Amino acid sequence: MKVWQKVLGIEGFVLLIFGLLSYLFAPEAKGFVLLFLVLGLVSFAAFLIVGAPQIAEAFSKRTARVGA
Repeated sequence: MKVWQKVLGIEGFVLLIFGLLSYLFAPEAKGFVLLFLVLGLVSFAAFLIVGAPQIAEAFSKRTARVGA
């Protein structure tokens, strides 16, 4: 998995968490909350789409099956 793919996934996750926390602590700022949530979803979805082969390969290994 390339570095930019990992950054995309981490960025999406952080934006989603930040959007949820913003909603909890500042619900009056709906524009920023919505912006963070949408950017986080788009970023995380792009990570899942681009990295799908690597993610599927990681879950098909024996250690993942035994660990689950």
